[in-house]
Amino acid sequence: MRNYREKRRRIRRYLIIVCASIVLVAGLVIAASVMAVRMATPVVAELKNSEPLKNLQQAVPKSIEQVPALLPQGCLRTLQGLVQPAPWLERPLVANFRVIQQSCFPAEEQRRSS
Repeated sequence: MRNYREKRRRIRRYLIIVCASIVLVAGLVIAASVMAVRMATPVVAELKNSEPLKNLQQAVPKSIEQVPALLPQGCLRTLQGLVQPAPWLERPLVANFRVIQQSCFPAEEQRRSS
C-alpha cells in the first residue's frame, strides 16, 4: 500500500512539472511573437510609405499591352501554342525548335541564310 501511494505521488509531481513546463513554454512563445510583431510593425510601415516603393508601384505597367516589346510580336503566340504537349507529339522536336527560332530570333535566322 505504501509503495502504491509513493508511486502515485511521484506521478502527480511529474504531471505537475510537465503541465507547468507546457504553460511556461506557451507563455514564452506568445511573448516572443508579440515582441516580433511590435518590432516588425514600424519597419513595415516605414517601408510601405517609402518614396522608392511608391515610384516602383507607379512604374509597373497595369496591363501587358503597356510592356515594351522585348520579343518579336509572333514569338509570344508561338510559345503559348507550344505549351501544350500536342504539338510536341505531332511534329518532330527539331521542327518545333525551328518554329521557335524563326518566330523569336528572326535576325539569327536571316544571318544563317545569308
